[in-house]
Amino acid sequence: MRKVVLEATWIGRKASVRVRQPVINVIGIFTNTIDLVTTQGFIAVTTKNIKSPIYINLDPYTFFLKVRNFREWLSINQSRKIHVKNNTLHLGPYLSLILKKAKLFDPSPELNKLRNNCYGVDSKKLITVKKKFIALSKVAGKTINDYYFNLFSEGALRLYQLLSSNRKDSHMDALLRYLGLGNGLTPTYDDFIGGLVSTTNIIHELGQYIPKKVSFPLNTLLSRTTKVSAYLLTSLSEGDISDIHLNIIRSYCLGDVDALLNYLMDFISLGHDSGLSMGIGILTGLYLASMYKEIQGTEESVVRSLRMLLTDLN
Repeated sequence: MRKVVLEATWIGRKASVRVRQPVINVIGIFTNTIDLVTTQGFIAVTTKNIKSPIYINLDPYTFFLKVRNFREWLSINQSRKIHVKNNTLHLGPYLSLILKKAKLFDPSPELNKLRNNCYGVDSKKLITVKKKFIALSKVAGKTINDYYFNLFSEGALRLYQLLSSNRKDSHMDALLRYLGLGNGLTPTYDDFIGGLVSTTNIIHELGQYIPKKVSFPLNTLLSRTTKVSAYLLTSLSEGDISDIHLNIIRSYCLGDVDALLNYLMDFISLGHDSGLSMGIGILTGLYLASMYKEIQGTEESVVRSLRMLLTDLN
Protein backbone atom coordinates (compact mmCIF):
# COMPACT_ATOMS: atom_id res chain seq x y z
CA MET A 1 0.00 0.00 0.00
CA ARG A 2 1.32 3.47 -0.89
CA LYS A 3 1.98 6.01 1.84
CA VAL A 4 0.06 9.31 1.75
CA VAL A 5 1.35 12.51 3.32
CA LEU A 6 -0.94 15.53 3.83
CA GLU A 7 -0.31 18.97 5.29
CA ALA A 8 -2.54 20.33 8.03
CA THR A 9 -3.88 23.80 7.24
CA TRP A 10 -4.95 24.82 10.76
CA ILE A 11 -4.32 23.47 14.23
CA GLY A 12 -6.12 24.53 17.40
CA ARG A 13 -4.12 25.79 20.38
CA LYS A 14 -5.13 22.87 22.62
CA ALA A 15 -4.82 20.32 19.81
CA SER A 16 -1.22 21.45 19.23
CA VAL A 17 -0.39 20.46 22.83
CA ARG A 18 -2.55 17.35 23.16
CA VAL A 19 -1.32 15.78 19.93
CA ARG A 20 2.19 15.50 21.41
CA GLN A 21 1.09 13.20 24.22
CA PRO A 22 2.67 9.71 24.19
CA VAL A 23 -0.65 7.86 24.04
CA ILE A 24 -3.29 8.81 21.44
CA ASN A 25 -6.38 6.64 21.01
CA VAL A 26 -9.04 6.58 18.27
CA ILE A 27 -12.60 6.92 19.58
CA GLY A 28 -14.44 7.67 16.34
CA ILE A 29 -13.88 7.35 12.58
CA PHE A 30 -16.10 9.10 10.04
CA THR A 31 -15.87 9.92 6.36
CA ASN A 32 -14.06 13.22 6.86
CA THR A 33 -13.15 13.20 10.57
CA ILE A 34 -11.14 11.11 13.02
CA ASP A 35 -11.85 11.66 16.71
CA LEU A 36 -8.90 11.10 19.04
CA VAL A 37 -8.36 11.31 22.79
CA THR A 38 -5.23 11.73 24.89
CA THR A 39 -4.68 12.01 28.63
CA GLN A 40 -5.21 15.77 28.20
CA GLY A 41 -8.47 15.54 26.26
CA PHE A 42 -10.17 15.44 22.87
CA ILE A 43 -8.78 16.14 19.37
CA ALA A 44 -10.52 15.96 15.98
CA VAL A 45 -8.68 15.65 12.66
CA THR A 46 -11.15 16.93 10.08
CA THR A 47 -11.73 18.38 6.62
CA LYS A 48 -14.72 20.41 7.86
CA ASN A 49 -14.61 24.12 7.11
CA ILE A 50 -14.72 25.04 10.78
CA LYS A 51 -11.82 25.82 13.11
CA SER A 52 -11.63 25.00 16.83
CA PRO A 53 -9.01 24.91 19.61
CA ILE A 54 -9.29 21.11 19.52
CA TYR A 55 -9.25 20.60 15.72
CA ILE A 56 -6.54 19.76 13.22
CA ASN A 57 -7.85 20.86 9.81
CA LEU A 58 -7.02 19.41 6.40
CA ASP A 59 -7.71 20.83 2.97
CA PRO A 60 -10.85 18.95 1.80
CA TYR A 61 -9.94 18.97 -1.91
CA THR A 62 -6.47 17.47 -1.38
CA PHE A 63 -7.87 14.99 1.11
CA PHE A 64 -10.53 13.80 -1.34
CA LEU A 65 -7.99 13.33 -4.13
CA LYS A 66 -5.47 11.42 -2.03
CA VAL A 67 -7.49 9.65 0.67
CA ARG A 68 -11.18 10.05 -0.22
CA ASN A 69 -12.41 9.14 3.28
CA PHE A 70 -10.96 8.14 6.63
CA ARG A 71 -13.42 5.32 7.23
CA GLU A 72 -12.29 3.29 4.21
CA TRP A 73 -8.61 4.11 4.68
CA LEU A 74 -8.42 3.15 8.35
CA SER A 75 -10.52 0.02 7.87
CA ILE A 76 -7.72 -1.16 5.55
CA ASN A 77 -5.03 -0.02 7.99
CA GLN A 78 -6.16 -1.87 11.10
CA SER A 79 -3.09 -1.15 13.22
CA ARG A 80 -3.90 2.55 13.78
CA LYS A 81 -0.66 3.22 15.66
CA ILE A 82 -0.92 6.96 16.19
CA HIS A 83 1.98 9.14 17.30
CA VAL A 84 3.82 12.37 16.51
CA LYS A 85 7.41 12.38 15.32
CA ASN A 86 9.33 15.27 13.74
CA ASN A 87 6.25 17.50 13.81
CA THR A 88 4.26 14.93 11.82
CA LEU A 89 1.17 13.07 13.03
CA HIS A 90 1.32 9.45 11.90
CA LEU A 91 -2.08 7.77 11.61
CA GLY A 92 -0.69 4.28 11.18
CA PRO A 93 2.16 3.38 8.77
CA TYR A 94 0.52 4.72 5.59
CA LEU A 95 -1.09 8.07 6.44
CA SER A 96 0.80 11.06 7.87
CA LEU A 97 -0.10 14.70 8.52
CA ILE A 98 2.61 17.37 8.52
CA LEU A 99 1.82 19.90 11.26
CA LYS A 100 4.65 22.43 11.04
CA LYS A 101 3.01 24.71 8.44
CA ALA A 102 -0.44 24.71 10.05
CA LYS A 103 -1.76 28.09 11.21
CA LEU A 104 -2.68 28.30 14.89
CA PHE A 105 -6.32 28.90 15.86
CA ASP A 106 -7.03 30.33 19.31
CA PRO A 107 -10.25 32.24 20.12
CA SER A 108 -8.86 33.63 23.40
CA PRO A 109 -7.46 36.95 22.07
CA GLU A 110 -10.76 37.82 20.38
CA LEU A 111 -12.76 36.86 23.47
CA ASN A 112 -10.47 38.99 25.65
CA LYS A 113 -11.37 42.02 23.53
CA LEU A 114 -15.02 41.45 24.48
CA ARG A 115 -14.38 41.09 28.21
CA ASN A 116 -16.55 43.62 30.07
CA ASN A 117 -17.60 45.00 26.66
CA CYS A 118 -20.47 42.66 25.85
CA TYR A 119 -23.62 44.73 25.51
CA GLY A 120 -25.92 41.95 24.32
CA VAL A 121 -29.13 41.77 22.32
CA ASP A 122 -32.66 42.40 23.60
CA SER A 123 -34.48 39.12 24.34
CA LYS A 124 -37.39 40.11 22.06
CA LYS A 125 -34.98 40.52 19.17
CA LEU A 126 -33.60 37.05 19.90
CA ILE A 127 -37.13 35.65 19.57
CA THR A 128 -37.22 37.17 16.08
CA VAL A 129 -33.81 35.68 15.29
CA LYS A 130 -35.12 32.28 16.43
CA LYS A 131 -38.13 32.47 14.11
CA LYS A 132 -35.95 33.38 11.12
CA PHE A 133 -33.37 30.72 12.01
CA ILE A 134 -36.00 27.97 12.15
CA ALA A 135 -37.68 29.15 8.94
CA LEU A 136 -34.38 29.23 7.03
CA SER A 137 -33.41 25.84 8.47
CA LYS A 138 -36.62 24.35 7.06
CA VAL A 139 -35.75 25.75 3.64
CA ALA A 140 -32.39 24.01 3.97
CA GLY A 141 -34.20 20.75 4.81
CA LYS A 142 -33.16 20.69 8.48
CA THR A 143 -35.83 20.07 11.12
CA ILE A 144 -36.12 18.52 14.58
CA ASN A 145 -39.31 16.96 15.90
CA ASP A 146 -41.33 18.32 18.81
CA TYR A 147 -40.20 15.58 21.19
CA TYR A 148 -36.67 16.96 21.25
CA PHE A 149 -37.81 20.56 21.56
CA ASN A 150 -39.70 19.59 24.71
CA LEU A 151 -36.44 18.13 26.03
CA PHE A 152 -34.59 21.31 25.01
CA SER A 153 -37.08 23.39 26.98
CA GLU A 154 -36.62 21.24 30.07
CA GLY A 155 -32.83 21.28 29.68
CA ALA A 156 -32.77 25.08 29.46
CA LEU A 157 -34.91 25.36 32.59
CA ARG A 158 -32.63 22.93 34.45
CA LEU A 159 -29.59 24.99 33.47
CA TYR A 160 -31.27 28.16 34.74
CA GLN A 161 -32.01 26.40 38.05
CA LEU A 162 -28.42 25.19 38.24
CA LEU A 163 -27.10 28.70 37.63
CA SER A 164 -29.47 30.26 40.17
CA SER A 165 -29.28 27.72 42.99
CA ASN A 166 -26.81 26.13 45.38
CA ARG A 167 -28.42 22.69 44.87
CA LYS A 168 -25.79 21.71 42.31
CA ASP A 169 -26.06 17.90 42.32
CA SER A 170 -29.81 17.58 41.84
CA HIS A 171 -29.98 20.21 39.09
CA MET A 172 -26.90 18.80 37.31
CA ASP A 173 -28.50 15.35 37.33
CA ALA A 174 -31.71 16.80 35.86
CA LEU A 175 -29.76 18.75 33.21
CA LEU A 176 -27.95 15.59 32.06
CA ARG A 177 -30.94 13.24 32.36
CA TYR A 178 -31.57 13.01 28.62
CA LEU A 179 -27.98 12.76 27.44
CA GLY A 180 -27.57 10.18 24.70
CA LEU A 181 -31.04 10.72 23.24
CA GLY A 182 -31.02 11.32 19.50
CA ASN A 183 -29.16 10.33 16.36
CA GLY A 184 -25.44 9.76 15.80
CA LEU A 185 -22.33 9.75 17.97
CA THR A 186 -23.19 13.26 19.14
CA PRO A 187 -26.90 12.76 19.89
CA THR A 188 -29.49 15.50 19.42
CA TYR A 189 -29.93 16.45 23.08
CA ASP A 190 -26.15 16.42 23.62
CA ASP A 191 -25.63 18.87 20.76
CA PHE A 192 -28.19 21.24 22.27
CA ILE A 193 -26.64 21.04 25.75
CA GLY A 194 -23.15 21.55 24.30
CA GLY A 195 -24.23 24.73 22.52
CA LEU A 196 -26.21 25.94 25.55
CA VAL A 197 -23.63 25.44 28.30
CA SER A 198 -20.60 26.50 26.26
CA THR A 199 -22.39 29.77 25.49
CA THR A 200 -23.44 30.59 29.05
CA ASN A 201 -19.93 29.71 30.26
CA ILE A 202 -18.33 32.05 27.70
CA ILE A 203 -20.72 34.89 28.57
CA HIS A 204 -19.85 34.38 32.25
CA GLU A 205 -16.12 34.52 31.40
CA LEU A 206 -16.71 37.82 29.61
CA GLY A 207 -17.92 39.23 32.91
CA GLN A 208 -21.52 39.59 31.82
CA TYR A 209 -24.90 38.55 33.20
CA ILE A 210 -24.49 34.78 33.79
CA PRO A 211 -23.69 34.23 37.51
CA LYS A 212 -21.40 31.18 37.26
CA LYS A 213 -19.86 28.51 35.05
CA VAL A 214 -21.02 24.92 34.73
CA SER A 215 -18.50 22.07 34.51
CA PHE A 216 -19.44 18.59 33.34
CA PRO A 217 -18.10 15.55 35.26
CA LEU A 218 -16.51 13.40 32.53
CA ASN A 219 -17.20 10.07 34.25
CA THR A 220 -20.91 10.94 34.47
CA LEU A 221 -20.98 11.87 30.78
CA LEU A 222 -19.23 8.62 29.81
CA SER A 223 -21.87 6.63 31.69
CA ARG A 224 -24.76 8.35 29.88
CA THR A 225 -23.76 8.98 26.29
CA THR A 226 -21.24 8.01 23.59
CA LYS A 227 -17.52 8.40 24.22
CA VAL A 228 -17.20 10.94 21.38
CA SER A 229 -20.05 13.04 22.74
CA ALA A 230 -18.78 12.86 26.34
CA TYR A 231 -15.32 14.17 25.45
CA LEU A 232 -16.73 16.81 23.10
CA LEU A 233 -19.18 18.08 25.76
CA THR A 234 -16.32 18.34 28.23
CA SER A 235 -14.28 20.39 25.75
CA LEU A 236 -17.21 22.68 24.97
CA SER A 237 -17.85 23.32 28.66
CA GLU A 238 -14.17 24.30 28.98
CA GLY A 239 -14.62 27.01 26.33
CA ASP A 240 -13.29 25.21 23.25
CA ILE A 241 -15.59 27.01 20.83
CA SER A 242 -15.29 27.10 17.04
CA ASP A 243 -14.64 30.15 14.87
CA ILE A 244 -18.35 30.20 13.92
CA HIS A 245 -19.39 30.11 17.58
CA LEU A 246 -16.88 32.90 18.30
CA ASN A 247 -18.45 35.02 15.55
CA ILE A 248 -21.92 34.44 17.03
CA ILE A 249 -20.72 35.53 20.50
CA ARG A 250 -19.05 38.62 19.04
CA SER A 251 -22.19 39.55 17.09
CA TYR A 252 -24.29 39.19 20.24
CA CYS A 253 -21.91 41.31 22.30
CA LEU A 254 -21.86 44.04 19.65
CA GLY A 255 -25.64 43.95 19.22
CA ASP A 256 -25.42 42.96 15.53
CA VAL A 257 -28.58 40.89 15.03
CA ASP A 258 -28.16 40.37 11.27
CA ALA A 259 -24.62 39.03 11.65
CA LEU A 260 -25.75 36.81 14.52
CA LEU A 261 -28.36 35.14 12.30
CA ASN A 262 -25.94 34.76 9.40
CA TYR A 263 -23.37 33.00 11.57
CA LEU A 264 -26.03 30.76 13.12
CA MET A 265 -26.88 29.61 9.60
CA ASP A 266 -23.26 28.51 9.12
CA PHE A 267 -23.97 25.68 11.59
CA ILE A 268 -26.77 24.18 9.50
CA SER A 269 -24.57 22.02 7.30
CA LEU A 270 -22.98 20.20 10.26
CA GLY A 271 -24.17 16.61 10.61
CA HIS A 272 -27.71 15.27 10.32
CA ASP A 273 -29.19 17.62 12.91
CA SER A 274 -26.08 18.44 14.99
CA GLY A 275 -25.65 21.95 13.60
CA LEU A 276 -29.30 22.87 14.05
CA SER A 277 -29.42 21.46 17.60
CA MET A 278 -26.22 23.21 18.61
CA GLY A 279 -27.37 26.47 17.00
CA ILE A 280 -30.60 26.35 19.02
CA GLY A 281 -28.53 25.64 22.14
CA ILE A 282 -26.29 28.64 21.47
CA LEU A 283 -29.29 30.89 20.84
CA THR A 284 -30.92 29.67 24.06
CA GLY A 285 -27.72 30.42 25.99
CA LEU A 286 -27.69 33.97 24.63
CA TYR A 287 -31.37 34.30 25.52
CA LEU A 288 -30.65 33.26 29.11
CA ALA A 289 -27.90 35.88 29.27
CA SER A 290 -30.33 38.56 28.08
CA MET A 291 -32.93 37.41 30.60
CA TYR A 292 -30.44 37.77 33.44
CA LYS A 293 -29.51 41.23 32.17
CA GLU A 294 -33.05 42.50 31.68
CA ILE A 295 -35.16 41.30 34.56
CA GLN A 296 -33.25 39.11 37.03
CA GLY A 297 -36.70 37.53 37.15
CA THR A 298 -38.45 34.93 39.23
CA GLU A 299 -38.26 31.32 38.09
CA GLU A 300 -41.86 31.54 36.84
CA SER A 301 -41.08 34.51 34.59
CA VAL A 302 -37.96 32.84 33.21
CA VAL A 303 -39.89 29.61 32.53
CA ARG A 304 -42.50 31.58 30.56
CA SER A 305 -39.77 33.33 28.60
CA LEU A 306 -37.92 30.10 27.78
CA ARG A 307 -41.16 28.55 26.56
CA MET A 308 -41.66 31.55 24.29
CA LEU A 309 -38.23 30.90 22.79
CA LEU A 310 -38.53 27.12 22.51
CA THR A 311 -42.08 26.83 21.11
CA ASP A 312 -43.33 26.84 17.53
CA LEU A 313 -39.98 25.51 16.39
CA ASN A 314 -41.42 23.31 13.65
